[in-house]
Amino acid sequence: MLTRFIRSAPAWGLACIVTLVASHAPVQAQTESAGEEAPADIVVAMVNGDPIYRSEVQELFQQVPPQFQQYGIGFLYERLVNQLIAFKLLAEEGRAQGLASDPEVMQELDRIQDVIIRQIYMTRLVEESVTEERLMAAYEEYKQANPPAEETRARHILVETEERANELLAMAQGGGDFAELAREYSTGPSAAQGGDLGYFGQGAMVKEFQDAADALAVGEVSSTPVKTQFGWHIIKVEDRRVSEPPSLEELRGQLTSQLRQQIVSELFESRIAKAEVQRFDFEGNPIAEEAPAPAGAGAEQPATTE
Repeated sequence: MLTRFIRSAPAWGLACIVTLVASHAPVQAQTESAGEEAPADIVVAMVNGDPIYRSEVQELFQQVPPQFQQYGIGFLYERLVNQLIAFKLLAEEGRAQGLASDPEVMQELDRIQDVIIRQIYMTRLVEESVTEERLMAAYEEYKQANPPAEETRARHILVETEERANELLAMAQGGGDFAELAREYSTGPSAAQGGDLGYFGQGAMVKEFQDAADALAVGEVSSTPVKTQFGWHIIKVEDRRVSEPPSLEELRGQLTSQLRQQIVSELFESRIAKAEVQRFDFEGNPIAEEAPAPAGAGAEQPATTE
């Protein structure tokens, strides 16, 4: 139905949509942002001797609403190329009318230039600041904040009633295979894995379950069913271990992202602190500048359980 609508719609219908989205800043190719050499571009049209490239069509397609993108670039290809041809011709006409030096055009060029300069400058500053030394320091901070801790591996059988839990507990204590009992009778999502919950640390489970598991030795089954908000559990502890922190390589992406955010925040704060800034409220009235906060005053305080 949507396909028929697009094909039968007036030519200006989709053209208006494309015109609106095409006014946005072009999307950079992924390979370019990754520092890879971009493949040779292909000319898809010539307008008065001026080329239009395939990458321009791809960029314009990326800005088309998703309901149109789902049909693929081939479906919209001709219309997108025609749109780019029209854009180029209109730009040529505008230049011929002297708009290149028009004050409104110059103002928009300054605004766009500021955006591009800011983005490139910030990107370079951030990338220069994300050094291996800072990553290592961030990794050490992570390890200090996440010290090794004991983890428990347990299985459980979850049922709705205490009566049913006691029946299954008797079967487990009578020599029944715990994993098989969990597969057959447990109503929990771990039933397919024989009730295996994997390794979990303190606080990962609800308190009643955690307390009961902590009280069991490895290989031991709970002597009575344990009630939680999910139902009645029979618990068997399979193993205990001390957790090891992830390696730097495993955390590199996460730490790099966090470090970049930290550096951007530092850039903003340092530049604003050095500048002469006067702020005004929504009505244009001056706002008194507050004295700078003492060092560390804005640091996040550790959460408490009280």
